[in-house]
Amino acid sequence: MRLLAELGYALPLTHDVESGAAIDPAGRYHYVFDRGPRRATANVVREPGPRWPTVRGATLLALAARVFPDAEVAAEAKRLMREVLDHYLEARHIFSRRVVRDLQALDEEGPAA
Repeated sequence: MRLLAELGYALPLTHDVESGAAIDPAGRYHYVFDRGPRRATANVVREPGPRWPTVRGATLLALAARVFPDAEVAAEAKRLMREVLDHYLEARHIFSRRVVRDLQALDEEGPAA
């Protein structure tokens, strides 16, 4: 999250983007990319469908505090972050695991003679 903030993509997590109200931990929200969380409503006409992830308010607040009290919150936060990154990367892949493995392999080979 710090990297996103440093790049100018800080995630608003503590207030509803439409009403300005504090996030309700018991509420459900759509995470509107480039804006932030918006309370999910029963109004089917306004619902965004699959393009915006749905997340619990408790998860948004946990992300903001960087404290994940249980596995369910941590898993939902991970899913949201993946969807946010996918949005900003425009579906391009990150090869961080491959880079780490390559660096570890180089380290195991030792210095070149």
